[in-house]
Amino acid sequence: MKLGVLGLVGLLRSAGTTLQKKPRTSDVRIERNSTGNVLRLGLAGISPPAGFDRWVSAGKVLSSFLQYRHHKPLQVKFPIISSLALSRSPLAGPLCAMAEAVKLEIEKIKALILADKSLAYSSFLLLQRNSADDTSSMEILSLCSAPLLPALLSDIYHQEEEIAAQALKCLGFMLYHPSLVSSISEGASRSALDSLARLIMTTKMKAICNLGVWCVSVQQLDTFLIELCIDSVLGAVAYAIDNPFDSLSTTFEAIQALMKIATQLPNKLRESANLWLPPIYRRLVSYDKKERDITERCLMKMKSIICPPPPALSKALAHDLKSNLLARIMDMQYNSHMKACIIQAWGWYVCLLGPSLLNNRQLINRMLKIPEQTFTDVDPQLQIASLIAWERLIDAFLSSEMHTVQEPVNHETIPDCRRISKRGNDELDKDLLRRIKVLMVPLQGIISNKCDILVQMSCLNTWHYLLHKLDLLINHPLVLQITFRPITEVIFSKEPCNENICLWKPCLDLFHQYISGITNSKGMDLVPTGCSCGFMNENGIPVSSFASRFTWINSIKWLPLKFCDLDFPLVIIRTIISHSLTTQIDPEIRTFVLSSALRIFKSVIQGVKAETKWSSVPCDIIQLCLNTIIKFIKELCEDISSRNDWNHSHDLLWMAFQSVEVVREELGFLLASPLYQVTLDLMYMKDGKSSEVTCCPFVQAMSEGLMGYMDVVTPMIYTSFLLLCVLAQFILHLSEMDGIPIAIQQKFLISLNPSVNLHAAVCFLYVHLSKPLNAKMSSLVMWRIIAKSLMKNTDGVFDISVLRVEGPDTLYTVLYCFICYPFVLFCTKSMDGDCSSLCLVSSQRDLLLEALVEVWNNLFDHLNHESNACIQSSEKDFSNGLCELLIKVLDKNKNLQHNSSDNSQNIDSFLIFSEMLICILVHIKPLDSESLRVALGGTEKHFSSIRNILILFGRFLGISLMILKINQQCGLAMIDRVFDAVIRLVGNLCLKQDILMVLEVISNPLVPWFSFCHPVSSGVNDLLYCLWENILGCLQRSQPAIIFNASLLRVQAPLLQAALDHPYPPISNAAMEFWKATYGKKRHLEYPKCLLPALAKLSRSAGI
Repeated sequence: MKLGVLGLVGLLRSAGTTLQKKPRTSDVRIERNSTGNVLRLGLAGISPPAGFDRWVSAGKVLSSFLQYRHHKPLQVKFPIISSLALSRSPLAGPLCAMAEAVKLEIEKIKALILADKSLAYSSFLLLQRNSADDTSSMEILSLCSAPLLPALLSDIYHQEEEIAAQALKCLGFMLYHPSLVSSISEGASRSALDSLARLIMTTKMKAICNLGVWCVSVQQLDTFLIELCIDSVLGAVAYAIDNPFDSLSTTFEAIQALMKIATQLPNKLRESANLWLPPIYRRLVSYDKKERDITERCLMKMKSIICPPPPALSKALAHDLKSNLLARIMDMQYNSHMKACIIQAWGWYVCLLGPSLLNNRQLINRMLKIPEQTFTDVDPQLQIASLIAWERLIDAFLSSEMHTVQEPVNHETIPDCRRISKRGNDELDKDLLRRIKVLMVPLQGIISNKCDILVQMSCLNTWHYLLHKLDLLINHPLVLQITFRPITEVIFSKEPCNENICLWKPCLDLFHQYISGITNSKGMDLVPTGCSCGFMNENGIPVSSFASRFTWINSIKWLPLKFCDLDFPLVIIRTIISHSLTTQIDPEIRTFVLSSALRIFKSVIQGVKAETKWSSVPCDIIQLCLNTIIKFIKELCEDISSRNDWNHSHDLLWMAFQSVEVVREELGFLLASPLYQVTLDLMYMKDGKSSEVTCCPFVQAMSEGLMGYMDVVTPMIYTSFLLLCVLAQFILHLSEMDGIPIAIQQKFLISLNPSVNLHAAVCFLYVHLSKPLNAKMSSLVMWRIIAKSLMKNTDGVFDISVLRVEGPDTLYTVLYCFICYPFVLFCTKSMDGDCSSLCLVSSQRDLLLEALVEVWNNLFDHLNHESNACIQSSEKDFSNGLCELLIKVLDKNKNLQHNSSDNSQNIDSFLIFSEMLICILVHIKPLDSESLRVALGGTEKHFSSIRNILILFGRFLGISLMILKINQQCGLAMIDRVFDAVIRLVGNLCLKQDILMVLEVISNPLVPWFSFCHPVSSGVNDLLYCLWENILGCLQRSQPAIIFNASLLRVQAPLLQAALDHPYPPISNAAMEFWKATYGKKRHLEYPKCLLPALAKLSRSAGI
């Protein structure tokens, strides 16, 4: 170890390294060989100068040690340690003894060569082997063994086999070991090669021939020396391959020698392939399995050198095929055990013929008869082997064409391939198309027929290889029509199942790449879990090596999708989805298929989006494209909606919903453009213009009007209706608490154009006025969902601050129409013909009304707050505009107010209306004292914000009285709540104008209530008294004060008449006290005639 440290120090110092510290023994790193001998040493922690290897050989360390100890530079030629260096060192004794021993041994061998050649060469071989693991010994041996080379080259021709064999082994060792081969001169090396070549071709002994070839296969001579003798060496190797001794071992050794030469001179080997390769490829049709296996391994290793084949090789093979090889193959076809090797040989022959095969049509036709037989064989492994061999024909048929198509494809630039390969209508060579059709024949046959699944998987692999080899030509319409579309259509026409899903998956990925224009596939695994990749036929003959057969590692150069290519992918997507409409499909497979179809469809739409970015695209082309897409999603949604079995419809409806969403998200800028129009041809909207709908005052109030069946709308509005159709089906058949309803609630109103979406939603809801009961009920659920979305997104979607600046606003009207939809729906007769169809059982009605009322109250509160926070005028109050439209609905719908035959439906409508009225009354805020001061100080006449709500209350008085006459107990609780809300409102009135408005509006509707006498009237009388008392009180406390004159008395007369003559004392007494405090103090007053009887009666009894 001390020698190692000092030796390394010497080397480092001689190389210019300054040591920071003295190295220790523990710093030495040792590398040994398998026998334990030290080969190299290194020093840890040392940073050697540039170009200085940290590890050095043991010989260098020894020499450096000697120099370091003697402090004198020695003339040492590494890695050989000269005797001079040894003689000047303390170790000179042992090493000199070793050298002298080797020299002595060599001298003995020289002497033995003359006496006993066999013993001499065996001793020399033993010496070589013993020195092989010791570097120092090999260095000494290399200096001493060169004189033996002439004797070796002479004795390899010895007639005695043992002597020649021993000489060849010694020669082979010298040519193999780097230390020994470096000591052989150039002339001796050439002599050795020439001698070996001549020996191989002239010897009559098989063992000697094998050893001669072995020497060629193990030699480590410089390449330029091999090149000088390449002709003779190759000729000898080819001779040995031809098996002159009919021995497989000779062929094996010759092939090994050939492979060695291939690593040294591949170009020379390729140039002379027609000389050495025929003996190899002829053995592909040998009956000896081992010979075939050796041959195929050789060809696999040589493939990179011989392919594409040089013309001379192809010509030689064509001659062999015509003369005897084809005939031999045809004869072997009748042997079932030889079919696999036949098709393998066929593949190699096609590969070696290469493009030259195209120049010999007769040979092509004869060769095609071979796979015709193997493709139709019942053995799956044979069919797979045929598909593998078919790829060689693909190479031969297409290689010459591809040189004209190669263009760089990268992410930055898309190649302009209009010349021959763009997805256009450029013409292609007819011969090329004919060849492509030939290549597709067996592939289509296998995919279309019921073959073994592994055969079909291999067929897909070969098909993918064909698409890859077509390069950019694959994008030509005619080529796509011949190659890509048929296989795709057949695969996707088969219903997916556990057996064939391994075919579906790679095809889905490939189809997605085609749509996306992806050119750099990373590979897709075609082997399902549990499938074996090694195939043996029934006779144990391996068809081929399939270890890497089922991975698509080659890219296909797809170009981006064009408008003209849109129909085909949409048809395929429809086909894919159609399988999910059946009930037999496995749920997991259905989910996978639908998600894949959606992924592909999204890529289609993204491709369209990319195409529309070019300004050169005409508007009519974009219109046609939009028509195609909208027709697709419309038919998809209607196909799903028309199913009778809804057990597995969640995924289907979600797929339809997502498809529409994809179109809206990706093409929103086109859908919203007024340049493009489509017809609203949705079957769900067919009844959208019935009289029940068009005559609705709310629909008539919308300035943009109702959008119905066959109207011309923008694509954006069309897709909004389509989303709502899917939502309706989801609610009608599934649930309102999952999937699509939640998505609608979260996204619908905030996507793209919110106002358009809301308008479409309102129009869609009002279409249900003429639909059956179940559709009406589902529309109420839809209303709740959209209402929640509206509450959630109003702040971020609608700019309330700019609404209703001047007159009625379109959006406000749409909001009014939307918020009143539940009431309008209950007011409308169902098309079922049953007037009581919307009258549910008590428990159902209570739940429905409770849910509706809760959402309605929250929605009104939200919209009223948002609106009123941004306006100053009470005339533009949100609730005021809502009441105005509600009055129109009530005036239009006389059934609710005058028809008592539809009592059950009227009760439901009355309950909804009452809840709406209560909510509005609660939110009405009359002017307070401070507002009164401001109002009185202004010059502008105050607008009464309570007029419309009082009119609504007047309508309520008439409706509720009718309800009480029909069903006394049904509406009493609701009437009580409404009266309480009105009493609170009247009790808070301060302004004279508002108070007089109360008298003007509700006096006449209130009169019948004072005349109403019934067993339940005691409760009603209490309500009337409270209201009456508050009306009289606000009249007396008005600011400015009200002048009680004849004009006011004429307005108040009908109500005073009924109150003064009312049988309920609190009411009549309050009327008398009011009279005394107001009109009774007037000395000159003209009394209305209607009051005279009541006043005369009371003057006698009560003293007024």
